Amino acid sequence: MVLIEVRDDGPNHPEPPRRTSGGSGLGLQIIETLVKDDLGGSFYLGRDTEWVRAQVAFSQRRAMSDDE
Repeated sequence: MVLIEVRDDGPNHPEPPRRTSGGSGLGLQIIETLVKDDLGGSFYLGRDTEWVRAQVAFSQRRAMSDDE
């Protein structure tokens, strides 16, 4: 298994206000879809008491076809 984890242990910040314009809001959705559907891994994003944590995990190596 390969696990990639990024943690932010800086001071907790309040949730940012929701933006009303600019950006599509698709960034994390694109990453999650890529990791899960295309690469066969798992994706987690969450907030613990002291951390904001993002994890990407792959349990096995996937062979690529000639078309990829």
